[in-house]
Amino acid sequence: MEKELDDVEEGTLEWKEVLRKFYPDFDKAVNEAQKQLETVLMSPGPTDDIMDLTRSYLENKRELDAKTDEWATLSEQLES
Repeated sequence: MEKELDDVEEGTLEWKEVLRKFYPDFDKAVNEAQKQLETVLMSPGPTDDIMDLTRSYLENKRELDAKTDEWATLSEQLES
């Protein structure tokens, strides 16, 4: 790819040709990454409770204190 970009800069290769070769694989990779992200975001996981608790703290402007019972309980759940 770097060589092709150098050739485009030198004027010995058309940039449109480089894009035609590059884009299909790039587009496929982006689409696969989007599907993976959607799967991760839609799947419940062990960190959901932590995210909800963090969001609650931030929305209510509460101080984050790792010693609270809420955090201790979540920490214990994650360790098991």
